[in-house]
Amino acid sequence: MMEHYPPPLHVITREVSSSWTSALHGHFSNESPNDIVAAQNQHQDVLDEFTTRSIPIEVLAGDADSPDCVFVEDHAVIVGNRALATRLGAPSRRAESQPVHAALLDKVEVAHMEGAGTLDGGDVLVLPERVIVGRSRRTNDEGIKQLEKFVLKSGRVFHVVDVPSFSLHLISICTSPAPGHLIISEGWPASTFDGFGFHIHQLPFSQSYGANVLPLGEDILVAEGFPAASKVIEDLGLRPIPLNMEEIRRADGSLTCLSLRFYGPD
Repeated sequence: MMEHYPPPLHVITREVSSSWTSALHGHFSNESPNDIVAAQNQHQDVLDEFTTRSIPIEVLAGDADSPDCVFVEDHAVIVGNRALATRLGAPSRRAESQPVHAALLDKVEVAHMEGAGTLDGGDVLVLPERVIVGRSRRTNDEGIKQLEKFVLKSGRVFHVVDVPSFSLHLISICTSPAPGHLIISEGWPASTFDGFGFHIHQLPFSQSYGANVLPLGEDILVAEGFPAASKVIEDLGLRPIPLNMEEIRRADGSLTCLSLRFYGPD
């Protein structure tokens, strides 16, 4: 049987903002966010997958002044029982952080980024033995330097890659459905993951949105309508769980963006 990641022990999420239709957009879809009810329903579908598996969820209130506030993943990087509270690369989103950072305090040890460093959690793939960070339009070198200092305390290997210009974040187009495996989008330089020790599953560029998957044990949440990712997961002996993410996609969001996940101490 294929080895798989354990499901999270706890999840933080946040309600969709009442100003959803003003969310940042333009990277994943030619359409702008235009249907708050669809966004709420798609968000709830993800939460239902956690609930079905008895994973506790903390739901923070939405903020009418923060259209992107449902995308809580960007506000922290959680490694074992420690979290780095991030400073987001989009200035318009920084007001979202305080409620998320406050919710972390009674769960994990929290460190805060300082100075001019910027880092979005969506640029960081945390794995049991290593952390991969993407240098992007939202994550700069100073942010990466602070993350490296934070990560090395956990004993994990630290890697930096450059996110292709067609993607907003690293894990928009690079996730790990199972130990030893990466699903990535076509469009990376061939040498990007040399020496990482992963089996690489590359999706066609037209299927790139499907590269963002969320493992819940043997079940893997995938975006509906991107069958190449589901095929990879099935070939690994795991179960893809397709969910409609079309309205979330219009606001440059993906499955993983909608939650912060805790897996317990190292």
